[in-house]
Amino acid sequence: SPEYARMLGWEPEEVYETNASWRERLHPDDQASVSRVFEDYLAGRRSDYRVEFRQRTKDGSWKWILSLGQVQERDAQGQPVRMLGTHTDITAVKQAQTAQAESEARLRYLLGRAPTVIYTARAEGDYAATYYSPNVSAMLGWQPAQFLQDGAFWLDHMHPDDRPGVLARLDELHERDGLVLEYRFLHADGRWRWMRDEVGVERGADGKPTELVGSWSDITDRRDAEEQVRRFAIELEQRVVERTEQLLAANKDLESFSYSVSHDLRSPLRHISSFVSLLEEHLGEQ
Repeated sequence: SPEYARMLGWEPEEVYETNASWRERLHPDDQASVSRVFEDYLAGRRSDYRVEFRQRTKDGSWKWILSLGQVQERDAQGQPVRMLGTHTDITAVKQAQTAQAESEARLRYLLGRAPTVIYTARAEGDYAATYYSPNVSAMLGWQPAQFLQDGAFWLDHMHPDDRPGVLARLDELHERDGLVLEYRFLHADGRWRWMRDEVGVERGADGKPTELVGSWSDITDRRDAEEQVRRFAIELEQRVVERTEQLLAANKDLESFSYSVSHDLRSPLRHISSFVSLLEEHLGEQ
């Protein structure tokens, strides 16, 4: 139809279409796949003729075409002699698909290497996961699928001492839009790792929580440093107490020594004072 010529940038009178000219305009990377689909359809090895390919336009650029066709007439030997079909310009769709694929690849790349794990989970019940970013395997050794396949995976791998407090805090999301939680989670290698969990909540039209959206950061190093500082503070306080006790004991010894010295000096000082008085009395004028 005339629209096909215009689709490729020509006026209808400029184009005399043949199978050879059509094949000549095919993108080199598409020629083999298009020929295979066409031949398989005519040979009855596939039930439909549907193929996407690029056609060169008048200005030398490429347009993506969706071609659909069906044999309408065969000869006495059953060989196809006429097809009816359509060519649709799907360039914008392919560009959008390419942009989406690039965006998704970029997102996968970033999520796979980010220091923070992103997740979503149900907002009630066992808070079963609905998504975990792929970098969770680097952080904790578990695969995202393990969180998704077992609804209780998150709770079962949280430290038992931390679980009641975390669940109590999550109840606050009925009234709040976000929380920051810190708890221990079991690494695949058997170690406990401290997680900082920043939890947000999505709500339905009725205002009730429908989904949790959160991020995990491994804060084990920070918590270990805090614990070390706490131990140092306790140790320093104990040292201060011991030193104070030592100083008090030393001061008591000093007081005792001072009293003893004072007592021992008192008698000779009285004699000296007496002799001075006698000297003043008998020799005062001299």
